[in-house]
Amino acid sequence: MEMNTKMPEHLRFTPKEIDIENDYFDNLENKCKSELEDVHNEVAYPIEKMKVGYQKLKGFFLDNMKCFDEYVKAFKSDEYVRTIRLPKISERIMNIKNQLNELA
Repeated sequence: MEMNTKMPEHLRFTPKEIDIENDYFDNLENKCKSELEDVHNEVAYPIEKMKVGYQKLKGFFLDNMKCFDEYVKAFKSDEYVRTIRLPKISERIMNIKNQLNELA
C-alpha cells in the first residue's frame, strides 16, 4: 500500500485493483500448497519403500557381520587386505562360550 501511494498518480492502483491482486496471490499460494502436498503424497510411498529395502539389505549384509580392522599382507607381493569381515557369532553360541570359560 505504501508503494502505491509513492507512485505517480497515473500509475497508482485503485483500492479495488489492490484487493483483486491480493485475492489472486492468496489463490495462487493455496494452489501451490495444494500441489506441493500432492507431490509429497506421491513421493512418500517410494521413499518409504526404499527405506524398508535399505534396512533389509543392511540387516542381511552388515548387521550379521563383525569387522576387524586388520592388515593381511600377501607373501610374494605388496598387496594387502585392510578389513576382514566375518559372520557374527550368535547369542546362543556366545552364551555357551561364556559358560565354558567360567568352568575352565
